[in-house]
Amino acid sequence: MAEPNAQEAQKDASDRRTTPMVGRSATARKGYRPWRDPWVLASATLIGLVAAVVGIGLLISLLSDGGNSPDIASSADVRILSPSDGETIKGPVLLTVESPTRLIADPAEGIDGAAHFHAFVDIHPFTPSGEVIPEQEGIYHFYSSSLTLDLPPGSHRIILVLGDNEDVRIPGATVTAVSVTVE
Repeated sequence: MAEPNAQEAQKDASDRRTTPMVGRSATARKGYRPWRDPWVLASATLIGLVAAVVGIGLLISLLSDGGNSPDIASSADVRILSPSDGETIKGPVLLTVESPTRLIADPAEGIDGAAHFHAFVDIHPFTPSGEVIPEQEGIYHFYSSSLTLDLPPGSHRIILVLGDNEDVRIPGATVTAVSVTVE
């Protein structure tokens, strides 16, 4: 049997590089391009389509009310913009709030579906959901986006909730709170 010459050995080595590797991952092949693999493309396309359908569904559910009239209980949301939780403040506390999902109005106007803010300062437990929020010291009823609180020095907990025109705490509404220290 004759020895292979250099040219035949080179051809044999190049054949090994281009033939499929048995028992090894496809990604181990030199020059493998996953974006050209039909299985990778099909999987990526399917994942993309599922993500798009889920995203569109979420967007539709957020933007519509499902054909029902707005329900103050299911969509209420409140945020305390300032002060931040754990902040130390000198002087009066300027409470800045918002409700991106609700119409906020003076309850005296009697606008259907409108809400207004209630700040509970150092009151715990606060009024349960669905019950009337009382008029008492430490509970502030307001409909503007800010409220100045003259609090004594020390630590204070401020809890913000929404109430309807009759001062009933809106069931299911988001509750938010911050703790501050007044110097």
